[in-house]
Amino acid sequence: MLGWAGKILRIDLSTGKIRKEKLAEDFAVKYIGGRGFNSKILYDETGPDTDPLSPANKLIFGVGPVNGTILCGSQRITISTKSPLSGFIGDGNGGGKIGADLKYAGYDAIIIEGKSERPCYIFVDGERVEIRPAGHLWGKTTGETRRALETETGAADLSSAVIGQGGENLIKYACIMMETGSSASRSGIGTVMGSKNLKAVAVRGRGGVKVSDPKGLENFVWEAYKIFNKQPRALREKEIGTIAGANSYQKAGCMPTYNYRDGIFDRFEQTSPEKFRQDFGAGIKTCFSCGKRCDWLFAVAEGPFAGTYGTGIELGHLEHLGGAIGCSDLGLICHMSKLCNEYGIDVLDLGSIIGFAMECYEAGILGSDDADGLKMEWGNEKAILGLTEMIVSRKGLGNILAEGLKEAPRLIGKGSEKFSMHVKGLSISTNDPRGAKGRALGYAVSSRGACHCRGFLPYENQDGWIQETVDEIFGTGHKVPDRFSEKDKPELLVFYENVSSIIHSLELCLFTSLIPEIQLPGNLAKIIKLVTGLEIEPRELLRTGERLVNLERAYNIREGLTRADDYLPERFTKEAMKEGNTRGQTVNLDPMLDRYYEVRGWDKQNGIPGKTKLRELGLEDVAQELSSMDKVLPD
Repeated sequence: MLGWAGKILRIDLSTGKIRKEKLAEDFAVKYIGGRGFNSKILYDETGPDTDPLSPANKLIFGVGPVNGTILCGSQRITISTKSPLSGFIGDGNGGGKIGADLKYAGYDAIIIEGKSERPCYIFVDGERVEIRPAGHLWGKTTGETRRALETETGAADLSSAVIGQGGENLIKYACIMMETGSSASRSGIGTVMGSKNLKAVAVRGRGGVKVSDPKGLENFVWEAYKIFNKQPRALREKEIGTIAGANSYQKAGCMPTYNYRDGIFDRFEQTSPEKFRQDFGAGIKTCFSCGKRCDWLFAVAEGPFAGTYGTGIELGHLEHLGGAIGCSDLGLICHMSKLCNEYGIDVLDLGSIIGFAMECYEAGILGSDDADGLKMEWGNEKAILGLTEMIVSRKGLGNILAEGLKEAPRLIGKGSEKFSMHVKGLSISTNDPRGAKGRALGYAVSSRGACHCRGFLPYENQDGWIQETVDEIFGTGHKVPDRFSEKDKPELLVFYENVSSIIHSLELCLFTSLIPEIQLPGNLAKIIKLVTGLEIEPRELLRTGERLVNLERAYNIREGLTRADDYLPERFTKEAMKEGNTRGQTVNLDPMLDRYYEVRGWDKQNGIPGKTKLRELGLEDVAQELSSMDKVLPD
């Protein structure tokens, strides 16, 4: 099987049993890899009775056929589970080198089940797989753990996926760190890892990956680099980093500000990408197997946080640790980024829960006496750092905030839920949806919660739509939609969701996939042929992406999801933006949701896939199970 390693590793932490299973070729072709493999395994092996933090839940590491090849951006890995934040399907997508090393070790996925009696870690070195004690590592930060593992295993080329104190203390939005600045952050996957007493998964790969057409793949890669060297977005990211998007959001008037109350940060110049590069930029680096070069290193040279350094500052850091909580101190933002990495905490959810607490404080719902005397005012350094430490240690108010944006308002009460900016328990992932209506719909319907990566509509409020993509969906001559228009957004989102599903299953980086030369179905089919030798028609490949979207929808329907879960907080649907280039805008979600369900072939009442649709996509077993549970499946 070219591209794929051909094996799945299954590890039961309760019994210590380790099995190696053959990857079925029809399964590989049907679900591609990565997110596709994970979601199908999760559907088959968990159910409505599975508590996310119980031994019965699964934690699945999945890679795709392109991992470990020379293809630019082929270093990604998806880690999936039943999310403790939502109770629905959840996953995080990370970088580093572990995705490639897992393939080099000979595996396409690791299924981790059960719970160890004591802290442990998994060491994979090709055919050698061990469950080792990790009591001496429990309580250490992710960086300390990673360095200790390298020493203990004697493998300087070791890759690892590690939790910090966030996962150990079951903070509901704990993440898994791969290496400095690279994480799989969303859905509380680090929380599930901690619930299994699993501190780390360490992988050493010594093999390789065979591809169908090495020379053809090499030529494809060189052509991609030529495009990156002249594409405006890629050039901006090389100059400033992926944080370059902050300028577009501020200009568009949809920069997350004061817990998404506003769309323009009044102190933006103090936290701008240019300011970051000038005062804190310490050089640019590239990820494994990618020459695009868009990740900036940072170092704080002076002030109270002098000596802080790291990498991985992205747009979400400037948004959720900056304007969203009223912080204009870039030194503090860098320090908070470092803390999140070391503790293993999702930056987006942490910033959002702090913003929630600050608006509750402003409204008089919370007081200083609720937080050990902290004045939870916008941008207050002591409050930001103090709340972070309280959350990580689950102390006082931090114990409530550690439960996440869905549960914390229920525990606090007093009308606080109106300040909680989430969908399905997951914080809003980037720009204010009032300024980009397709993005708004994407937040509402995403299977894992408010996520822009599930259906990446990349140019809705930045460089204008890619005409080639619009032509692909609607045919030539179609008018490019305005970002405020709700017309055509359901069709665009369906296309991008299907394409993103393929990209996530191949395990390509989205930052390298946003150009027509890669993201269009015909080009993705070409990548698959170059790597695996399989010839798949572009239309059929889109159906593969559609299959995954429907599978994940069916998973959530089985868990009790209804139309009421495909929502946006009322701030976005009822409160018009007050100023800037998004002034006066709200989101009229229901008409877009009706049309989205219609385009998907789902019923309008609750967005349930029909029997005919599921069967057309080769999901007969899913259709049968939902029918047996008395879920309404319209034909």
